[in-house]
Amino acid sequence: MKNKKVLFSTLVGAVIIAVVLKYGPVKAIVYGQGWPRILIGVVLFLVVLGFVLQEVQKSRNFHKAFAAYVAAYDLTPEKLGRLTSFNKSEFVYDGKVLRFENGTTENRERLLADLQHHFGPIDKQQ
Repeated sequence: MKNKKVLFSTLVGAVIIAVVLKYGPVKAIVYGQGWPRILIGVVLFLVVLGFVLQEVQKSRNFHKAFAAYVAAYDLTPEKLGRLTSFNKSEFVYDGKVLRFENGTTENRERLLADLQHHFGPIDKQQ
């Protein structure tokens, strides 16, 4: 399902880029002065900022959920290594906070799915 979404969004983006390059006044916009160039720069900046903020929000949500599981069930790296599909060395203490070192999006989702399978859903407000 995820791969279909990625493929679809890539194709849509490619079509948009192709249409802009074929029919848009690219040379006048890129090399010109004035509001079209500024507008495109602002739009591109806002798009990149949106993607960055989305990833930051996903990271915050993961850290809240992971911290809630650790606090509720007194999880240690050894327990997490036994309960999940990850090695205990992928969990380290940063001061008093337990961190997941292999923090790609897919691994974070898999870790939370493993924890939810063993312990059930947890209230992230804890």
